[in-house]
Amino acid sequence: MFPKLLNLTLLYVTKEVNQILNELPVYPYQQIFSDSYLRQTLMARVFSQIPNRYIVVDRRKTLPKQSILIQFTTEEQLQIENSIYEAIVDLMSEAIDRVVKSEFQRLSGVDRA
Repeated sequence: MFPKLLNLTLLYVTKEVNQILNELPVYPYQQIFSDSYLRQTLMARVFSQIPNRYIVVDRRKTLPKQSILIQFTTEEQLQIENSIYEAIVDLMSEAIDRVVKSEFQRLSGVDRA
């Protein structure tokens, strides 16, 4: 057997983030999180809030995607979903704060420090 470590949480969270963002309006949500840096930041925030789950699989075999869903309880799925929404709100708020601060500095003629 050639073992391979598979991060089930990464697979599940990636799927959930994509699904949630696809349900939100293109502007501003999908547009902002189409930036790879912000998408990775979103994923990192979610991972910092939830436990990660791994399994070891045989490299030569492919794992059916349906088995990934079985690995998370309803409570864990809700926790992941809530963490995604919270991270989206936090990152959007931070982005708005940066834009407002930048615009204020530009209008007031204050040099950036």
